Amino acid sequence: MNSYNGLLVVIPTRNRSELAINAINSVLTQPGADNVNVLVSDNSTKTSESETLSDFCRKYDDSRLRYIKPPESMNMARHWEWAMNEALHLYNYNHCLFLTDRMVFKKGTAKTINDLIQAYPDKIISYNIDQINDFVEPITLEQFSWTGKLFEVNSSHLLKLSSQSTFHTCLPRMLNCVVPRSVAVEIINRFGNVFMSISPDFCFCYRSLEVTNSIYYYDRPILVSYAVTKSNGANCVRGTNSEDSKDFIANLGLQNRLDFLVPLPGIITVGNAIIYEYCFVKQEARSEKFLNIDIIKYMDYLASETVYLLDDNLTKEIIRILTSHGWRKYRKYYLYCLLKKMVKGVFYSYHKFSSVEKAIEYANEHPPKKKSNNIYLHFVLEPIEVS
Repeated sequence: MNSYNGLLVVIPTRNRSELAINAINSVLTQPGADNVNVLVSDNSTKTSESETLSDFCRKYDDSRLRYIKPPESMNMARHWEWAMNEALHLYNYNHCLFLTDRMVFKKGTAKTINDLIQAYPDKIISYNIDQINDFVEPITLEQFSWTGKLFEVNSSHLLKLSSQSTFHTCLPRMLNCVVPRSVAVEIINRFGNVFMSISPDFCFCYRSLEVTNSIYYYDRPILVSYAVTKSNGANCVRGTNSEDSKDFIANLGLQNRLDFLVPLPGIITVGNAIIYEYCFVKQEARSEKFLNIDIIKYMDYLASETVYLLDDNLTKEIIRILTSHGWRKYRKYYLYCLLKKMVKGVFYSYHKFSSVEKAIEYANEHPPKKKSNNIYLHFVLEPIEVS
């Protein structure tokens, strides 16, 4: 049993002291966060960034906050793994979550998370995230509709959806869920580590779905994500390279290339990276829970990703690769894009702002109106309502 004895929030960061400080404040200033501790793991390579962050943590003078730094520079997966091992060693808490430095907790959500953990201490509990797009001006806040209900979702069903390239926001990626210590330990015992692959969040996701029968999904945005220009995934979506994404690729140890296990390794997109992690865990787990990739739906999804690319030549190259492997151009690609535009007004609300600070303030003070039901969620996830 994972009886509740406090929550540990791990904040892994690298050369983003300002963002990490925002993440720390979003936790420790929460009402009802007395039993919440924060472990900051600083993987920075720039002395000025490390000094700024370590000085902040020291001067904060709060017993709930601890600053640590790995003995050497690490790539993302190794750093997450090191931070997790330190968390398990330094604390006896039975529950933890990772809060990336590009995310902040919404006001008043700490008590909600604590209440859920206490009621269901043995389950992974995932939740949604509001998003701020500061790639363009004016800055856009994307808020998700929510019911405030808790659902149980079958792990095998989520794996089936992933094999069909359907990636619901409820997929537990450590950065969007509370995880019992027993689950982390079981993953380590089964696989030797928690995160060690290319994308640590989705590596954890598929390993956790292998070792659990189901997860709980709390249908409500708990976090706000921002600083998209520094996101490795967001830059990959657009086919652009930021300083952070270049640093990420350079530290993979793969000589600036991604060696995929996927059906079409020549396509470098977020969707293909997710499928890589699915195939990676499928290979190591050798479990009947992992179905073979649905190639048609897989190619449709990769085609849909080209909508966001800023590089026309890259778009043409991806479409060329897809068609050379039998994908029927325009078959479901544009239907998918049309459907996405149609559902935006139903499942999302958008607001424009002149600054990130104003967008975050609005997200905290003006959540979308609570809905009694989420038809899309029921249709896709086939969940059981818990409460």
